[in-house]
Amino acid sequence: RGDSTRIFEPFSPKNSRIIGTDNIGLPKRTQFIGTNDMEVKEVDYENGLTTTAKYVVLPEEDFGALIRRTTFTNIGLDSVTLSALDGLAKMEPSGGKLDWGLKNMGRTLEGWMGVYHADDTLSMPFYRMSTEPG
Repeated sequence: RGDSTRIFEPFSPKNSRIIGTDNIGLPKRTQFIGTNDMEVKEVDYENGLTTTAKYVVLPEEDFGALIRRTTFTNIGLDSVTLSALDGLAKMEPSGGKLDWGLKNMGRTLEGWMGVYHADDTLSMPFYRMSTEPG
C-alpha cells in the first residue's frame, strides 16, 4: 500500500477476536453456510483488505473434494499491489489409528507419508502412509 510493504495473513489465529477482550483493530470475520458451499469472509480495516474464501463441493466425482476460490478486495483509499502465497499448512492422510500419533509423534508420521502411483498411466495418484503405526 503506497510505498510501504506489509506481511498480511488473512484468517490468522493471532488476529482472532476473543469474547471479553479488547478487539479494537482486529479483523471482523463472518461465515456463511449453504447446502453445498461454505464461505468465510474477513474484513480488515487496518490493512484495507477484505478476504473471502469460498469452498464448494466438487460434484459428480467418485471421491470427496472441495474447490476453493479466494478473493481479495481493496477497501482502502490507496491502490495496493499484492503478492500471494497459498498452500496447505499440513496434509494428513485419513484412516487408521492416527489420532494419538498425530498428537505425539507427528513429525515421524510425516516421514511415513507419501504419494504413490504417480506416473503417466494414472490420472489420480494416492497420498497415503507407507506403514501403519502400531
